[in-house]
Amino acid sequence: MSQLPHSSTVARRLPAVFPLLGFGFGPPPRAVAPSPCTTQNNLSGTCSSRRNCAGVTGGVPAGDCARGLGVCCVVVLACGTTSNANFTYFTNPGYPATYPGGGRCTITVTKSAGVDQLRLDFLDLTLAQPDANGLCRNDFLTVSAGSFPLPRICGSNTGGHMYVDIPNGTNSIVISVDTDVGVRFTRTWNIRITQIEATNPSHAPPGCLQYYQDTANTISSFNYGTTANPAVGATPMGTREIANLDYSVCVRPAAGYCSIEWSQLADDPYSFTISSDTDGLDNTVLGACAACVSCARAGTVDAALTGAACDGDFIVIPDPIQNMLLAPSDRFCGNALVTTSSVSKPFWLAVHTNNTEVGTPPQTPDIANRGFRLNYRQLPCPIF
Repeated sequence: MSQLPHSSTVARRLPAVFPLLGFGFGPPPRAVAPSPCTTQNNLSGTCSSRRNCAGVTGGVPAGDCARGLGVCCVVVLACGTTSNANFTYFTNPGYPATYPGGGRCTITVTKSAGVDQLRLDFLDLTLAQPDANGLCRNDFLTVSAGSFPLPRICGSNTGGHMYVDIPNGTNSIVISVDTDVGVRFTRTWNIRITQIEATNPSHAPPGCLQYYQDTANTISSFNYGTTANPAVGATPMGTREIANLDYSVCVRPAAGYCSIEWSQLADDPYSFTISSDTDGLDNTVLGACAACVSCARAGTVDAALTGAACDGDFIVIPDPIQNMLLAPSDRFCGNALVTTSSVSKPFWLAVHTNNTEVGTPPQTPDIANRGFRLNYRQLPCPIF
């Protein structure tokens, strides 16, 4: 009776019999160095071998990369998951189908070596609206373990983004979406989470919740929209403007540009409706100079002269210039914004909202405010 050949003998013979197959069945597949990749559908992933992608939690091969040697591995995860991928898509269960709501849905992001920021891009984020005072009570997105408190947001925020600074000694960030099953609403979310190293060109300056790198673009407050919030409460109509916000929007100065200009959208009368009775004004007044409120910090001489201080909901533009003159205040509120420029670098705009829409006399209550949607453009340095 003949004996079976030793396994090492079989291993030596198989390549000769099946020269086109690997691991005893031909040459092994070539290694694919991990690198960022983008699919035809503009999804971000990591180029890897198909086998490695299969071993990644939530990994989905979405097209070829590395000249066909690898696949673009896109990580898509839902509730109760953990990811250490450079790019992760955090979606509601069943996405793109809507979610009826109920409980808390979380994802934990474990940072990679050298990473000290996350960028959250809200490719789709539609939650229930805030209450009449702008408080996110039923649905809300929160981020924990960042370097500074991040705002609780709700409503419609598709197209927006948020940066998260990761403090030293922290290895993971938790992103949560809380929804109220008692509120009937068609919710959806798809959030792209990008890990950013300190050397990455997209790295934002510390403390910037939003960061733009274009010479011109449009920015929006969270939950901005031209339609009113149907919530009713202490004021007759609810606000879309979210309460309890304190954050900065930053713009990277481009080479050869010395100032930045902020302006309302010409085709949107609601594009600056921060405070006061927005519902009581018609479209001919919204956006007009008569609806502006610009005053110095509460308690100063300038505030007393204007009769009403922007001390509730407002934006701040540092060292503001209007109509070629230095403006009397860096705070702006009301229902219109005069085109305003600033030479302060880095370029930034700050946002503050309080926790009530009930105005203190002589201020009127804040009714049906929308927030803001502003154009910015960087202005070239003068040539002498």
